[in-house]
Order: sequence, then structure tokens, then C-alpha cells
Amino acid sequence: RKTKQVAKAPESLPQTGEQQSIWLTIIGLFMAAGAISFKNKRRKNN
Repeated sequence: RKTKQVAKAPESLPQTGEQQSIWLTIIGLFMAAGAISFKNKRRKNN
């Protein structure tokens, strides 16, 4: 049983890593969109 758990661990790690990278890209896109909209609002006010 212990050997099976050790063998399964490396397989599950890449999946979690991919999910984290996807979430980071989504968050980055939202941050970029928010920054662009914020800059556009500033330009309109000026």
C-alpha cells in the first residue's frame, strides 16, 4: 500500500501545478484588464 501511494504522488503533482498556472494566468488577465480600465478612466477624467 505504501509503495502505491508513493507512485501515485508524482502523478497528482503535475495536475495541481497545471491548475495553479491556469489560475495565475486568469488572475493576471483580470489584473491587466483592471489596470487598463483604471488608466482609461483616469485619462477621461483629465
